[in-house]
This record gives sequence, structure tokens and C-alpha cells, in this order.
Amino acid sequence: MGRLTTIALVSVVAIFAAFEHPGIFARISVVPFTLVAIALSVFMSFRNNACYARWWEGRKLWAT
Repeated sequence: MGRLTTIALVSVVAIFAAFEHPGIFARISVVPFTLVAIALSVFMSFRNNACYARWWEGRKLWAT
């Protein structure tokens, strides 16, 4: 519950900062967010393939 509260508080602070300084988020580059998103998508793809391989192996064992 502590993590959710922390994220909510940071979000509220960001909203108030955006109202106080309207152009504050326009100066932030999107490059770091793009790089993190690409890395996460590759990682999730590998995890998904590993999970499917495990499921398929279990299905083959169950069928025998």
C-alpha cells in the first residue's frame, strides 16, 4: 500500500507543477522514455517466450 500512496503523491505533485509552470513537461526529452520502453518490450518478449515454452513442455508431458 505504501508504493501506491507514493505514486499517488508524486502524481499529485506533478499535476500541481504542470498547473504552476505550464511548459515544464514540454522541455523533457522523450528519448529516455523511449529507450526504457524498448528495453522493457524486449525483456517481456523473452519472458513471454520462456513461459510459453514451459507451458508447451508441460502440455506435452501431460499428454503422454
